[in-house]
Amino acid sequence: MELYGIWCPAAVIAPVTCIGLSLQYAALHDLIFPSAPVPLPHGEEIQQGWAALPDDLLARILDFVLLGAKQGGEQRSGPLIASVHSRALRSVCRSWRRVHDSKCVRFLKPCALHLESITTRFPGLVALDLSRCKYADGDAIFSLCGRLSHLTSLTLKDAGAGPRLAAVLADALQVAPKLQVLNLSANGIGAKGAASLADALRLQSCSLRCLNVRDNLIPAVGAVALATALRHNAHLTELDVSANPIGHEGAVALSSALVHNTRLRVLNLGACGVGDDGAAALAQSLSGCSTLESLSLFTNHITDVGAQELASAAGSNAGPLHTLELRGNAAIKASGVLALASAALSNGRLRHIFVDAAPPVKPGSHAQMAATAAHGAALAELQRVLEDRV
Repeated sequence: MELYGIWCPAAVIAPVTCIGLSLQYAALHDLIFPSAPVPLPHGEEIQQGWAALPDDLLARILDFVLLGAKQGGEQRSGPLIASVHSRALRSVCRSWRRVHDSKCVRFLKPCALHLESITTRFPGLVALDLSRCKYADGDAIFSLCGRLSHLTSLTLKDAGAGPRLAAVLADALQVAPKLQVLNLSANGIGAKGAASLADALRLQSCSLRCLNVRDNLIPAVGAVALATALRHNAHLTELDVSANPIGHEGAVALSSALVHNTRLRVLNLGACGVGDDGAAALAQSLSGCSTLESLSLFTNHITDVGAQELASAAGSNAGPLHTLELRGNAAIKASGVLALASAALSNGRLRHIFVDAAPPVKPGSHAQMAATAAHGAALAELQRVLEDRV
């Protein structure tokens, strides 16, 4: 083998090439993932740090930020804003696990300083997604809500919030009059956090429209607190309490609140252990509920008994109810599905009813085969009724 006119054996070239590539990789790795910590900026350096980031890099590392079209009466301008049509910029940290060790964005780690950086560069922010960012100090969140006067949507999914940060956010609802959407799913806020949010919902100054507390270890007592707040709240239109162990007691409390509430349109109680007792209580409230449009009760151990109760109430509902979600309740058989089909036939506003298909049967099981056939026929009847009105 010849290299620059000099003959060299392959046994020499191969190791040299590998060593060269290794050195290049090591240099690149040290540049992107430095072993020594990079000092965080302070004071005016925060603004300079944001400004120093290239537009394309900033656009990549930021994941969900919507910018207001105007700030201080002047139209926003600049290459970064122009590149996103001066309206929306995909921003801020849905992928911290992938980028948080990068040298160029190390100071963007989720902390009080990071949030201060956000408010410094994006004072017109209206929506912010900080999912999976682990915060140690809730005061920073409170400060962010107070400083971002245009903020309407805040997502903190799986952010390690806990009861304390839920209480801080409940207080923040008083200083963020425009905040309408709050997603706190998968944060373990428990009964205390639910009670704090319920206290905030009772306030006239709370403008929240959508609250998501899915998968937060909220027991029945937390659901009771939220239900009490719903009796007085005149703004909330969507509530997601799914994947919380509220049981039938929590479902009964929420169903009672539905009769008094005049704004709630969407209620998600999936995987809450509601059972037939909770389903019956919710069915009873549907007759007096004039605003609910969608009720989700997936995976709740509901049988034909609960399904028939819900079907009877949905069929006679005079409100705008159009969606009933019952998938994941394997105990709903043919009689329950037929009752739901009858409800859809009686109530022309019911357009979406979801139930499970019959499970496969083992060969030779005549009784199970007959039950499956009956379930399939009932499901076909339900689909026919729903498709006719579409």
